[in-house]
Amino acid sequence: MSGAFSSEEAFKAHQRARQMARFGRMRLVEEKAEPDGVVVTLLAYSLEWLARWVFSLGSMAEVVAPERLKDLIATEARQVAAKYITSRKAPVRSFQVENVVTD
Repeated sequence: MSGAFSSEEAFKAHQRARQMARFGRMRLVEEKAEPDGVVVTLLAYSLEWLARWVFSLGSMAEVVAPERLKDLIATEARQVAAKYITSRKAPVRSFQVENVVTD
């Protein structure tokens, strides 16, 4: 399909969806070029599997529907973020102070 892509990332996400459909992991039902990228309708054997696949695309993809799929991805994102937020300490910033007057 030829269409306008807003970014190279959107194009890559679209190509990945088409590739996965060819391998039988899901079926590409419909694709429609939009100003912000491409909207695809997919049929997958499980929402959980589809959520993991969409999550692997990172910020290159956004789920429009169904809500259950959006919830699964949001839950996964929170769990991943929690691993990094709790394990990281605030960065230490050092700076040099000159001409300090003390009493």
